[in-house]
Amino acid sequence: MEAFYFEEKYDIFLSNYLVIEKEVLINTIDRYFLGSKPYKFFHESRLILNRLFINFLSGVRMYQDQVPSHVENCLDNDRHVIKNLKNLFSKEFDLSIEYQSMEFLRNHTQHGGQAVHSITFQNKNVGNGDSAKNQFSISIWALKSVLMENPKFPKNRLSSVDEKVD
Repeated sequence: MEAFYFEEKYDIFLSNYLVIEKEVLINTIDRYFLGSKPYKFFHESRLILNRLFINFLSGVRMYQDQVPSHVENCLDNDRHVIKNLKNLFSKEFDLSIEYQSMEFLRNHTQHGGQAVHSITFQNKNVGNGDSAKNQFSISIWALKSVLMENPKFPKNRLSSVDEKVD
């Protein structure tokens, strides 16, 4: 059962990520077929994406917090393995600015604000002649200026990031 719970936690955060990707595709397709959208569309899209990011970030944190105990129970309380697992999480955190950024963003959403501050849509022509195609994309941004307003957000982590964080 512990291994099953472990897999469920993984499925939760992976599924939450998939929902974000689907929402991004839906927004991009809507923009392509329906053209220019009013402010209301951008506002509603941003609210939906914020909800989805909060679910995703919370699911990742749940995985991080609960997996060590599931692994421990699967391995008959082998403390050495648990210590190695916790060290692995810690090492990956220390080595990855992306991991750190996601954790700081999760803390921001839990204690101070939203993850998605801006959405931009791009449209460009790619190729020439018969192979010419329109390419539509969406960018989702956290804004450094908004994150800086949160007194609990580690300002030193923001010194090396651009004004818009994808």
